[in-house]
Amino acid sequence: MQNDSINPSSSSSEFPDSFAPHMPVVNILPDMDSLFAQARNTVIAGCSQLGGPKDQKCIAIITPKREIVLFPSSPPHSKLPEEIEPIKKLIPSDRPLDVTVVSYTDQLEASMTATEINNYIPFFGYLLALAYIGHHVVVFEGDASAFESGVKNTDVLFVDSGMAPFLQKNWFEVACRIMRNPHKVFRHERATYSLQQIVPNDELWQTCSELLKHERWQEARECYEKLLSFELTPEDRARALANIMQTYAHEGNQELAIKYGKQARELAQSGFLKGLLDGTLNRLENPTLVPWRLIAILVSCILVGIVLFVVFRR
Repeated sequence: MQNDSINPSSSSSEFPDSFAPHMPVVNILPDMDSLFAQARNTVIAGCSQLGGPKDQKCIAIITPKREIVLFPSSPPHSKLPEEIEPIKKLIPSDRPLDVTVVSYTDQLEASMTATEINNYIPFFGYLLALAYIGHHVVVFEGDASAFESGVKNTDVLFVDSGMAPFLQKNWFEVACRIMRNPHKVFRHERATYSLQQIVPNDELWQTCSELLKHERWQEARECYEKLLSFELTPEDRARALANIMQTYAHEGNQELAIKYGKQARELAQSGFLKGLLDGTLNRLENPTLVPWRLIAILVSCILVGIVLFVVFRR
């Protein structure tokens, strides 16, 4: 297939009705994991199998029929540094990243040009650019039967706003649970042709809080660790770290509780959270203080009891 350009601005935000996104009918395979592993390994190997230069990169699109179609990016060294610098800034990394993309893939054919594919995947230019700089890009429609297999252990996830309404309701929570840390999730808005990083919302914080409330320590910890993979404010990072500290403290792992508590204390900005962390760390680092305080209270109660006993006996 011919590659026209990797210029992200080359596509249009106007889509004919024939290109309107929808969830297509898909084939369900017994082993979806193997299909996505094959697609990922294919793009890692490069596009020399398509007859291009040895080091040419490509994108793999898994069609609803579960065929793997390859689309090459521009030939190696064909782009100026200033052309690819904005893409490098989008997801900075010193290593190739596994990138999964959920977009409209129905009726895509290997004979199409990049311009034609832009009618289906409006940010196809971004994806070609990501492949050009070395990232491993795999695209599929996001059907629930394949969602976990497609997203599992990926570093970056792009979701087409046109396909978002057709995804399973908890797709974001599922993605956060199975993606590699630290990870990034982006939504491409068709109306404005813009990318927006999705950050954890109140619902995700509430999920973690409920797990903590019901003393499901390990699950709560994993939930807060997922939150830490996002770009949070220092205060929110301190909150998440403080709650991880709490899970370890309840499990009796004093060393890790202190470790996370100190990290939280360094980031905490509100006086209330700082005071709470100071008190908790003091008790964790000086565990003997608690028993002695309890003993002192017990002794005081005994002394008061003795005094009352003597008084009433008189």
